[in-house]
Amino acid sequence: MSYAIDSSDKTDYRFDWSNDLGEGETIATYVLTPSDGIEYYNDSKVGGDTGVLYWVRNASGVEQHITCHVVTSQQREMDKTAYFIVTEK
Repeated sequence: MSYAIDSSDKTDYRFDWSNDLGEGETIATYVLTPSDGIEYYNDSKVGGDTGVLYWVRNASGVEQHITCHVVTSQQREMDKTAYFIVTEK
């Protein structure tokens, strides 16, 4: 997934794992890892523990990313990455 954001934006985004999880499976734990030019805050599990919500701020550079690593209730491990194209509005 890819988003165009202004360097001063402060808004929320979500990693949705619902289509990747089996029936009754949930996110047990997660870790968010940002690239050097972006910050995240106020992260939490949402959607019955099938998604991860996070807020982004202070993006700099041209392209940044945040990777979400999850371990599920069935002990599966998966990664997704969101890419942010930083612009000035």
